[in-house]
Amino acid sequence: MNTSQYYLSCEHLEYNVVFFTDRIRVCCGDEIRRSNSLLPGIAIDDINLDNLDDLLSEFRQYKEQIVRDINSNKPIICKGCKYLRKDYWEKSATFKLVNFSTDYPCNLKCSYCFQNSKDYNYKTNYDIYKLISKVLQSKFISKQTQFIYACGELGIHPKAQELIQFFEGNKVSFFTNATKYFESMHQLICKPQNSMLVSIDSGTKETYRKIKGADLFETVCENLCCYAKNNGNVILKYILTHGNTSMDDLNGFIDFCVKANIHNIRIVYDWNITVANSQMQNAAIYLLHKAKKRKINCYVDESFTCERM
Repeated sequence: MNTSQYYLSCEHLEYNVVFFTDRIRVCCGDEIRRSNSLLPGIAIDDINLDNLDDLLSEFRQYKEQIVRDINSNKPIICKGCKYLRKDYWEKSATFKLVNFSTDYPCNLKCSYCFQNSKDYNYKTNYDIYKLISKVLQSKFISKQTQFIYACGELGIHPKAQELIQFFEGNKVSFFTNATKYFESMHQLICKPQNSMLVSIDSGTKETYRKIKGADLFETVCENLCCYAKNNGNVILKYILTHGNTSMDDLNGFIDFCVKANIHNIRIVYDWNITVANSQMQNAAIYLLHKAKKRKINCYVDESFTCERM
């Protein structure tokens, strides 16, 4: 029997959860909603983490109320969001996507990173290791649940190996800067429906050092070549920002993808730039055409998993 209902909602409200620094959130917002503090969510800390299923039950009820408010035309932040659509929605007993996106230190200083902004004042209220171990035991998780690990830089976490091994047998995408190579991560991304997303944002070591704040371009490229071996699903991201739109960088980036046997890339604009200038727009078009000629899949949305070639 079909139990779906037709109403205004989105994938995030229906099926997803984001574990942010100080709260569980419905989503990560979009490019026109820059105030993280206004995004829907409920508080989380080490205390209520001990009763995670109760907290997730409360969170699901919270999301259901948001959907009712949207369909009652109440003035809430979700109103007018581009992800909302009228559709038939089937209720799910488990989450389809779990995004771990809490604060954790990073060994890079990316020019566009929101943690470097003067308005950023969030602080993690719970232990990442404890969180993930609890989530994987939750009744709201199934073998079909897709995970994103985007907590600072995994490579410098003291329990990096254990965290990677947590996801054995699950669907996972690691968001990392690839400044460190882990054989265990490589083995995972060689399996179907797993991937690694790395923002390299350059095609020359000079620009990488300027954008990323560290002289690690050659190390990262070497690690990426290793991760891409044996059909490792590496997705390279190019965040177009001030100073990385030269022909040397754009050509160098595509040439490296070919050299490393990387088949999937994402092109996005710097989150902090309200309107991309013509130079950035032309750079995006150039990358798209160059990628197509080299038979590289190019994604311009929020995709974190890509089909293998």
